[in-house]
Amino acid sequence: MKNEIQLNNIDFSNATEDFITYLDVNAETLRCYKDGIKKFLEYLQEIGVRYPTREHIRQFREELAKEHSIYTVNSYLTSLRRFFDYLEDNNMYQNITRSVKSLKTSNVPVRQTLNEEECRKIYKSLTDKREKAIISLALTTGLRANEIATAKIDNIKMYNGEMVLFVKCKKRDDESEYVKLSEQVLKDINDYIENRTSGYIFVSTSTNKMGNGGLSATSIRSIVKGIFKRFGYDENGFSCHSLRRSMATLSYNAGADIVQIQQVLHQKSLATTRRYIQQSVRDNNKLEFEISNRILV
Repeated sequence: MKNEIQLNNIDFSNATEDFITYLDVNAETLRCYKDGIKKFLEYLQEIGVRYPTREHIRQFREELAKEHSIYTVNSYLTSLRRFFDYLEDNNMYQNITRSVKSLKTSNVPVRQTLNEEECRKIYKSLTDKREKAIISLALTTGLRANEIATAKIDNIKMYNGEMVLFVKCKKRDDESEYVKLSEQVLKDINDYIENRTSGYIFVSTSTNKMGNGGLSATSIRSIVKGIFKRFGYDENGFSCHSLRRSMATLSYNAGADIVQIQQVLHQKSLATTRRYIQQSVRDNNKLEFEISNRILV
């Protein structure tokens, strides 16, 4: 019985290695799990605790919240839930994460979005061909950084009479999803890749002279952050993901319905799509002024 598990002389380091080997997840998720568990084990060592309890999980959560974002804290908690669930299933340790709540997030998105004029200003001002192609592609398709990084020239194809880019989306094992490329986006990409006919679309200008190796998602994010910084946008508020949110917001303001936006962003849940556009909905909601004009004037 799980509730009869005793506190054995468990080696959490070895147990972590076994757990990581057991997992069947992608590399990015695996890294998140490793980081979360490592952080917790370092915390236990720091406070001199060998056999942690539920209270230590709660204390760990509060300590993390002092220096990390809610997203990071909850990500670490998810790692620990999976880890201790694994330990309990294998009769190694009780699941001390049970009933420990995640931190509640605000409805206001952390990552800000750009309005139509701001997007146009940035795009028109870019002279670097690689930067222009990245911004052009991200703003019109809403692709994530890792999807842009892994996009290949070979996957730009004619499909049902339109030019599309097949991409490997989040939590997908193949390049079966696609986004449509407008004539201008296709021109921006072609201006950048020039004579290259295969390989990754976006390559390093320093270490991959022959264009064989693609940029990492981290590099894509760094490039976009650099663009935002040049235009005076807060580095903490704007990121590569802001382009994705901006695409959703601009689409909604242009009259697209939520299902259309969900389809382009390749999101499984409509609830996720709603979170992307809810700030736009709030900004356009002028009920306070309408009631004021009706009653107070």
